[in-house]
Amino acid sequence: MKVAIIDYGMGNIYSISQACKKVGIDVEATSSPNDVESSSGLIIPGVGAFKPAIDRLISSRMYDAIKKAISEEKPVLGICLGMQLLANRSFEHGEHEGLGVVKGDVVKFPKQNNNIEIKTPNIGWSLVNSAEKNNSELWPLLNNRYFYFLHSYYFQSNEKDLLNFYSENNGFKFCAAFNLKSILAVQFHPEKSGEAGLDIFEYYKRMI
Repeated sequence: MKVAIIDYGMGNIYSISQACKKVGIDVEATSSPNDVESSSGLIIPGVGAFKPAIDRLISSRMYDAIKKAISEEKPVLGICLGMQLLANRSFEHGEHEGLGVVKGDVVKFPKQNNNIEIKTPNIGWSLVNSAEKNNSELWPLLNNRYFYFLHSYYFQSNEKDLLNFYSENNGFKFCAAFNLKSILAVQFHPEKSGEAGLDIFEYYKRMI
């Protein structure tokens, strides 16, 4: 069974497909709930605003298909907006419900941190670190490595397990990635992050 890349018109499908092929993941872009059901895993990409993304998932019946796949613990990789869609809510241009499979909200970067202006959007290469070392295979793949970011909103949670990996925007720390059961979610774009990004796809391949 192939891994389904969720195609709802708001993701960098081609670059993700190419990165997957480089590491040997058999993928197919789809907007069919039936393909999600028969897949061995899901990749949820995303570039753009939260509400149009959720609306498109609902109208294409992919919203329920994704939630069902996650409840069955199919391996899921959420990328950038795809990571944010997993949250309970987003406060991007109003308040909107997400997939609700991880406890947290999506909020906009504050304008300042300790009187230092915060970049919005946060664009470019940033270092990812961890709050504490752990024994997972993911730790050396993320910790103290650079990845490419492009976003104005970030995932915020009270759950410690979701906040171990972080990056910084002019000193302001934000969640860069988390791995919760069968879900791997990253705020950066691994498909644009060179060898470090390919290592993330390799890790996801081992989850399948």
